Amino acid sequence: MDNTIIPYEDASESSEEELSDSSSDDQHSHLLSNNLGVHFNKYSTDQSFMNMEDPKEYTKEYATYFSPRISRHTILVNSLSHTHDSNNYDFSVNLSDEGHGSFKDVIGFRLIKAGIPNRDYQITESNRTLSFTFGGVDKEALLTAGSYTGDTMASALTSNMNSISGVSGISVTFNDITLKFKFASLTAIGLDFTGGGSKNLHVILGFNHEDVPSATSITSTNIPDFSIHYVDIVIDEIPYIACKRNSSGKHIIDRIGLYSPIGTMNYYENKYLLHQNFFTPIILSQLSIQVLDDHGSSYHSGETDMFFEFEITVMNYPL
Repeated sequence: MDNTIIPYEDASESSEEELSDSSSDDQHSHLLSNNLGVHFNKYSTDQSFMNMEDPKEYTKEYATYFSPRISRHTILVNSLSHTHDSNNYDFSVNLSDEGHGSFKDVIGFRLIKAGIPNRDYQITESNRTLSFTFGGVDKEALLTAGSYTGDTMASALTSNMNSISGVSGISVTFNDITLKFKFASLTAIGLDFTGGGSKNLHVILGFNHEDVPSATSITSTNIPDFSIHYVDIVIDEIPYIACKRNSSGKHIIDRIGLYSPIGTMNYYENKYLLHQNFFTPIILSQLSIQVLDDHGSSYHSGETDMFFEFEITVMNYPL
């Protein structure tokens, strides 16, 4: 079929046979255009447009750019824009109130980029307590949250353990050669690392996660580890199928290794975007973000800012 419009002809000048043909309901009895919305309010998919474009290709392009089955939206979250305790990086993002807008029919969610400070101190509210026994009596030494070296840690432990015990004979030293801590006292002392209050303090001091029997001299068995290896980004509103499976069952969106030097910003970019698990459509109006350290405690980093870039996948109505 071409797109030529047949000019009007006077029936009196046509033969009877021509009149019979022209009176039939064929392609010439209408305005001959197959542009969208003109020819019976639709276009024929087995013919070409006037510019010879294939209507099937037009349909494909229209669906791709103007009516896709799914669409992806990127949102930026900055921790300093939200209320949170300086010692706790759990904060809530209300998408509607903060200009992002509530998202309906959400079927996918993932972390694209993030900036996490590699904190420059080792002792926080979650690991500042050293439980120990002195002469068979349970005691607790409380360290001040902050940054420590082996020597300053030993000095702080000596001061606190003596103070809480009411003596001056407890000594904690750090050997710069062997990189081990040594606890010594005329009265037997024992270390309790299984009570749950010290979190990763046993790792910092170079011990296993077990109680150390009472003795007048105790030396750490491992090399102390003052670093935080990674943080987990947890968002409870995201279905578990789109999270990283883990033994604790937490809704971990991603795990970010901390490779930058202590005291600097650790930049993360997701390099595994080809695969994504989708879930049944949900309404997403809030994100309750938790940042947990490698021992499952809230990641503490003072007032240092952190940022996140999330991608939200939405199911659109079909054509």
